Amino acid sequence: MAGDWAEIGSAKRFLAVVASGFLAVLANGCSPSIPGHPQSGYGQLDPNSVDGQPVTDGPTGARAGVADAKLAVRGGNGGSIDRLVVNAVSDSTDFWRSELPKDFPGKRFTAPKTLYSFDSGEPGTSNKPRTPGKTGKGDKTGKPVCQPPSTDNAYVFACGAGIAWDRGPFLSAVDTTFGAASVLAVVGHASGYLVQGQLGIAGGHDGTSAIAQQRDDCLVGALFRWVADGGAKHFQANTGTGVSQAMSALLSIPVVAVARGAQPSPFDRVYAFQAGFTDGAKRCTKINANDVNSRVTDLDLNGEQPSGEYAPLSPRTLQLLQGSMADAFDQAGDSAPTIVANAGDCTADARTAPVSYCDDNTISVDMTGVNAIIVGRASQTSSPQSTPSTPGAPGTPGAPGMPGKAPVNPTADPSMFGDFAAYSEIASRYVIAVSRNNKLSPTDDNAGMRTACLTGAWVGYTRKPTSDDPSRIRLAAVGLNDSVRQLLMPSSMIAADGNGTVVKSGFARVEAFRIGFVNGSATCTKQFR
Repeated sequence: MAGDWAEIGSAKRFLAVVASGFLAVLANGCSPSIPGHPQSGYGQLDPNSVDGQPVTDGPTGARAGVADAKLAVRGGNGGSIDRLVVNAVSDSTDFWRSELPKDFPGKRFTAPKTLYSFDSGEPGTSNKPRTPGKTGKGDKTGKPVCQPPSTDNAYVFACGAGIAWDRGPFLSAVDTTFGAASVLAVVGHASGYLVQGQLGIAGGHDGTSAIAQQRDDCLVGALFRWVADGGAKHFQANTGTGVSQAMSALLSIPVVAVARGAQPSPFDRVYAFQAGFTDGAKRCTKINANDVNSRVTDLDLNGEQPSGEYAPLSPRTLQLLQGSMADAFDQAGDSAPTIVANAGDCTADARTAPVSYCDDNTISVDMTGVNAIIVGRASQTSSPQSTPSTPGAPGTPGAPGMPGKAPVNPTADPSMFGDFAAYSEIASRYVIAVSRNNKLSPTDDNAGMRTACLTGAWVGYTRKPTSDDPSRIRLAAVGLNDSVRQLLMPSSMIAADGNGTVVKSGFARVEAFRIGFVNGSATCTKQFR
């Protein structure tokens, strides 16, 4: 293999026909883990603050009127994605040049020596970074400079002492779905592996251990704190939608899981990001086996083989969801809500698209809107404050990104959030009825946090076999990941009250969801009364 590499986004994501599927038991017999008891300071439950400061809602994305960074790129075409990535490399380099000497006396950050751009989907060009060939643009006649050990695309990765990226559809979809600042998070992940290598952390720069991966999420958190504080030249991020969407984008490109450790769960990764955001880069180097083992517990997830595609929602799925949620929350008789497609007696002000809890105790599901969550479309893209670098939405009718046409490799379109993301949206409106049946107001001060917690409780319930019926809704590892990244999107109702008012802090959303997932619904109705 030519060169060292550390890969982001090559782990193929699969979803089973009824529940999201992923091989939860890896080659070494390990299963994914979640934090059981977060250490003091990171189990944040204040819905309106981040690290003790009020959540900000200012602009997020590329700064207007700032000249692009001028860095040499091998194989680039000078297009919008190349310019966006180069600006991200420039800003992350500025941060680490300043931060490393402060946090680690005697250390200096060496900027990426070479930047490589390639387009894996363009005929006649390289599917990996190469030296200039006959065209002088790194085509297939050039010599590979590094090669990820996967047949799937590696979208942004450390390549020796440099950084390489595939400027194809994936990064465009990251920009469109999560906003330009999230591209900085993706690039920051690759820079983080270089940081670990330059600090001499064991296993740091190759990115192949779960511990190294969490360190890198932590380093991205430290980078984003600097961006949120206004330090970056080309990017800006608020601590509400900006930070939340950056975390969702990172969860959309799962890092490689290998025999040295199970792939970190979304709870692990958000915890690590928050540690860096709150305490800085120095905290990241303290993530080791003891640290990880002190805060994890076995997920005990379904280990069935995946089917390889997403499954759009159907009337049969709604029936299965209703049965699962009724069992999970012990709902029966007249008090049990009914899940219906494109129906329900909902007044205009009670609607929370694409799923609404209606006054007649029905959960009205907009099938088109929910399927857009599953298979990808721009319907739930970033808020007005969180802008992509270029307008527009990925996909055309009959192509990846439109309902009913899931691509063979879902990883190629991060706007596809998967079936458990959609199921969680439905569950979030179902638990409004659960709150009412527990004589709790769906619009009180704790309603959004309680909704996130109860939705997490249902997702946790689905990991446990309740019968031998193969059609039962069952959770697997990627389903949990998709639920959490959907939770972090600005249009998600998973942490919203009955009127659709969303918990502002992404950290608080995830923590409330985690509490329900681990401890069950009784804890939710008690803790968030």
